[in-house]
Amino acid sequence: MMRPERSGVWRSGQGVLGRVAQNFGTVVAGQLAATSLGFATLALNTNALGLEDLGRLILVQAAGEMALGLCSFGSWSMAVRFGASAINARDGAGLRAIWRFGLMLDALSAAAAALVVLGLFLLVPEWIGLSAETGRAGAIYAATLAVSFAGSSTGILRLCDAFRTVIAVEVAVAAMLCANAAVLSQLGAGIGSYLVGVSLITAIGPVTLNLLGWRRLRRVAATLDGPAAGTSYTPRDMLRFALGLSGVTIMSTLQNRAEFLIVGNLLGPAAGALFGVAYRFGALFSRFAEAGRQSVYPELGHMVAGGRFDQAVQVAFRLVRLAAVLAVPALGVLALWGGPLLSKLFGPAYAAAWPNMMLISAGMAVGTATFALDSLVVLRFGADRLFGISLIAFCTFIMAAVAGPLMLGTAGAGAGRLGYTLVLAGLSLRLILRGRAADRNRFTPDKDAP
Repeated sequence: MMRPERSGVWRSGQGVLGRVAQNFGTVVAGQLAATSLGFATLALNTNALGLEDLGRLILVQAAGEMALGLCSFGSWSMAVRFGASAINARDGAGLRAIWRFGLMLDALSAAAAALVVLGLFLLVPEWIGLSAETGRAGAIYAATLAVSFAGSSTGILRLCDAFRTVIAVEVAVAAMLCANAAVLSQLGAGIGSYLVGVSLITAIGPVTLNLLGWRRLRRVAATLDGPAAGTSYTPRDMLRFALGLSGVTIMSTLQNRAEFLIVGNLLGPAAGALFGVAYRFGALFSRFAEAGRQSVYPELGHMVAGGRFDQAVQVAFRLVRLAAVLAVPALGVLALWGGPLLSKLFGPAYAAAWPNMMLISAGMAVGTATFALDSLVVLRFGADRLFGISLIAFCTFIMAAVAGPLMLGTAGAGAGRLGYTLVLAGLSLRLILRGRAADRNRFTPDKDAP
């Protein structure tokens, strides 16, 4: 039997930032590799399919990704949150039960997404700009969505120090998609062959992650033979947590699309085009924020589960300072050279998107600098609390997204993102500080006590 201290799940207070940095480097490297392969695949598809068929392929994939996003329960976060408690209690049976519950939620959400997309493709394909023929061809893609779930297994792998395994699978799938595009391009295949190939390859990733997650789970759970006393991960607790994460995910998905619609409706298509170009630059910050969140979440989960919330707060604050040191100079570069860069890449008319780029980038930078705070809120106070403060921030987003264009015209597009991240960061910080103060007061002896 594997020794617990060597199973990759036990944590000391030393080297946390080092592990976060290592995980962050792994995630970023994987994202860069997958993104590069994605661009190569897009280039091959563009040359082989032509504008119309490429548009159909993108619409089919976008419909599936949107459905999966809206139906997701965020089970990887749930697996980390409750799995850390099970590991801290040395409860191997509990860890297995957490994974199974998350797997069940994943399967239900994937089945719901598959049914929704299948209905769209077969019954009303024109709603998403597809012909009836393309809708029927895309049915196989909709069907493979039913096995496109691996959230719980991904959470277990990240919790148990297997970041490289997750990244390796993601990069391997991207490489297979690129190879598929190259082969079909040489064969001169039609859109139907592309839909079949993309569908089957896309399904390989989640299936592989579930098999690897199950294997890692068995290995780690075998080292955990203690009682489950003092733990709290009943199905009701986990479902409540998952529903809270689902609400946060839905708001995030809607937010990423809503400002495009608001700007286009208030200012017209030209302003919408400027905003869209500016958004592509600002979104670069969000990639680093997501990589950081994936890297730090398991580490904070172990600390919170072990009763070391104050130490977790210190780590989170150090990460905030470090991220701010990196984000502020990046904003300065965009402020100085963003306008000329837009003009050179897209033409002189797009230099007018510079104010939008700065607003969006500032909002994304705030989210990047504070990526550890919302993770800490989820782990310490629950997903429903994050949903509550996210809802307040979302209301601010709507008001700012409308007020910016109305008050400043085209230059005000992007105020919604900045308003959202500022309010969310402020509320998260307030909640964390109050929680830390409450914990300190709880463990500080009363000097006047007899």
